[in-house]
Amino acid sequence: MSIPTNREELKAKLAELGISLIAEENHEAVDTCEKQIVVVKQKDAVAKNLLFQDKKKSVWMCVVKHDRQIDTKKLKTKIGAKQSLRFSGDSMGLLKCAKGCLTPLAIQNDADKKIHVLLDVYFKDESPIGVHPCGEA
Repeated sequence: MSIPTNREELKAKLAELGISLIAEENHEAVDTCEKQIVVVKQKDAVAKNLLFQDKKKSVWMCVVKHDRQIDTKKLKTKIGAKQSLRFSGDSMGLLKCAKGCLTPLAIQNDADKKIHVLLDVYFKDESPIGVHPCGEA
């Protein structure tokens, strides 16, 4: 399976897998999920994206329903992390995403394939999913 190298290839790959996205690209800047809901007008489909890492620098991107709370102790156990998890502030270095622009679409920028993407089970039957478009439009 080839790995998408740009936004259009990634969208095509997701469509091939039956996953559709809402990526509103022409809107005012928003900095919270609550503001994003107003922009995309689909409350239940909005994803919150969180980047975690442990002391060994293993990294996980959690894509969860916007109102989901994450218990990092439970998450650590579920994913088998050896160390406690903390938020990673290095989305620019890891995924070339500016602060506030973290999105699962940025996984295309993980050339070293170091980041594990965890998708909330809620989205299994929910389509489309609202995410940031991976860059400032």
